[in-house]
Amino acid sequence: MVSTRRIAGLLFAAVAARALPGEISQDGSARGGPMVVDAPITPPTSCAAGVQIFVVRGSTEPSHMGRIAPVATSIRDAVPGSFITALDYPAKINAAEYFFSVHRGVSRLAKLVRDYVKMCPQGKIALVGYSQGAHVVGDLVCGASSLPLYRSKPLDPVYNKNIIASLQFGDPSRRANQTWNVGTVTDRNGYFPRQRNKPCGPYSEAMRSWCDEKDRWCDKKSPTGTDREVHKKYQIKYKDAAADFVKKQWESSQKPLGS
Repeated sequence: MVSTRRIAGLLFAAVAARALPGEISQDGSARGGPMVVDAPITPPTSCAAGVQIFVVRGSTEPSHMGRIAPVATSIRDAVPGSFITALDYPAKINAAEYFFSVHRGVSRLAKLVRDYVKMCPQGKIALVGYSQGAHVVGDLVCGASSLPLYRSKPLDPVYNKNIIASLQFGDPSRRANQTWNVGTVTDRNGYFPRQRNKPCGPYSEAMRSWCDEKDRWCDKKSPTGTDREVHKKYQIKYKDAAADFVKKQWESSQKPLGS
């Protein structure tokens, strides 16, 4: 009998051979964007007056925030009193390790969210994920359904009063024609499209998934071909849009019910 790990490896081997999200230069920084390492990877120990931002880096990026750092810092600056925490997870991409890495990321992110809400019942959270990190964020709120081998339950809807934003950039698990899809392409699937999107419902108003045409990770069948550079530019192109969205979500969350 072929093991689950072996099957996953066979499914992913061709992708891993051409993997490119989060390429790393010799000095350990992420190519195509500044490497900001000031976000702790230790769990929060106090409640943010603003938004608690949990950042999930892309495949193979060094620990901390990785390429998507400018988005997180823009959100922090837009909502005073906000804190950033980077998720500590493998971010592996080679062969079978990718899906186990995503699964580990989901488990750890879920614990961060649950522990933070337990400590801060009224606390507000923004999830920010890039590339594999976007896959992690999506699997957390919607449940894993990209492949038959990997299934998980979505996050309990009770947390939708806390999670005011769930942001994904270059998501390999992106599904076409979802209400939260934004960017220059919204009607094509990613590399590992999510099969079940209804479970995203409780969090759909807080979700935004950016994908630009020719990014083969979220726009696998682009009719104009693919461009590896497209996947590396979300952190600059959409940082202001992301910050504006979170700021509006934050302001809305502070209004009394019925106002």
